[in-house]
Amino acid sequence: MEKSLDETMKYMTKLQRVIKDLMNYTEFEMYDGLSDYDIDRNNPGELFKMDELQNIMGKLADIESQIGYINAPVRVEGVLHKKSNDRYEVNGCELTCGCRIEYLRRDGRHVICDSNNDNDEWIELPYWCKGRIEHNGKEYYIVGADENVILERLRVRIR
Repeated sequence: MEKSLDETMKYMTKLQRVIKDLMNYTEFEMYDGLSDYDIDRNNPGELFKMDELQNIMGKLADIESQIGYINAPVRVEGVLHKKSNDRYEVNGCELTCGCRIEYLRRDGRHVICDSNNDNDEWIELPYWCKGRIEHNGKEYYIVGADENVILERLRVRIR
């Protein structure tokens, strides 16, 4: 059976609901952990189990957030343009420090072989990569992007 990203996302969405139910049951986010659990604090085994569950719950919270992110619709897509106030915008949406974006990247991570010629050239494929806009006191940059990425005319999208 051939697998598809869409089918996998259906499973991920189900998983997200299960994780949310678990978060609600444990009240993990309300209490920022499992601190209100009634355990025997003199029992090393219970302390170990609570620490491990706390660690697992933190990872599940991250997973739930990531599934929610990729399920969110793309609200804006276009090329970055520097405004007169030195901030960047995409299709009228001004970006400031902390704005989460995705930018189109080509760096050899995803390649295919072009066997239409005699040399079998490898072609770099563009792909979306998550990043965040920040400012270093002189200029804006994308956290996670290579230093040589030029923001002007860079293709981005926002969820």
